[in-house]
Amino acid sequence: MPFWPYKLIRIFAVFNIAFGIIGIAAVLSFLYGRLWLGNLPLALPYYAEAYLFKSGINVLFALAAIWAGPQLWRFRPRAKTVCNVLFCGEIAYCCAGVVLFVIATLWDGKLSVLSNAVERSAATADVGIVLQLATGYPVIALVGINLAYKRISSR
Repeated sequence: MPFWPYKLIRIFAVFNIAFGIIGIAAVLSFLYGRLWLGNLPLALPYYAEAYLFKSGINVLFALAAIWAGPQLWRFRPRAKTVCNVLFCGEIAYCCAGVVLFVIATLWDGKLSVLSNAVERSAATADVGIVLQLATGYPVIALVGINLAYKRISSR
C-alpha cells in the first residue's frame, strides 16, 4: 500500500495540471473576446496595458502550474521549490491588488488613474487564477506539498 504523502503529492500534481489548463483556457477566451472582438474599452487610460499585463501574469502562473504537475508526479525535489514560488507568488499577487486598491482610495493623487485601470481590469484579467484563489488552493497546496515532502524526507 503506497505511503500517504505519495498519494497526496500525486493529487496535487493532477490539480496543478487541471487548474493550469482551466486558467489558460479562461484567459485565452477572455483575450479573444476583449481584443479580437473589439470589446476592450480603450477610452479608459491605461486600461489596455493593465489588462494585458494582468492577463500575462495569469498565463505565467498557469504555465508554471502545468509544468509543476508532471514534476510533482515524478516526486522531483525541484517541484516543491517551484510550487512554493508559484503559490507564494499567487498569494502575493492577490494581496498586491488589495494593497493597490487601498492605497488608491486613501491617496487620491497620480496613482488613482493607474489604480483605477488595474481595478477595472481585475474582474476579467484575473480569470486564470480566480478559481484557485476562490477555493483557497494555493494555501492548501503549500501546506500539503510541504508536509508531504517533509514526511517523505524524514522516512
